[in-house]
Amino acid sequence: MSYTHLTKTELIFIEEYYSIGLKGRQIAEKLNRGHEAIYRVIRQLKDGKTAIEIYLDYKKNKQKCGRKPIQLTQDEMEHINQK
Repeated sequence: MSYTHLTKTELIFIEEYYSIGLKGRQIAEKLNRGHEAIYRVIRQLKDGKTAIEIYLDYKKNKQKCGRKPIQLTQDEMEHINQK
């Protein structure tokens, strides 16, 4: 089963449902999501973050993903060009 990240809208729904007193499993059923993903967001909400802050943190961390650019030395570049 593949994982899809929580959207900004879902994070806002989680924040609202949590503020009115719903439990994590109830929120998970309403949003048709796994309860662990919901509890992960609830922990961050308890730490004082808002749904938008959680989303912005996700976007900032996502920029760090992926392959880093390769820096070749001049000697390596010359060798590649010769071949």
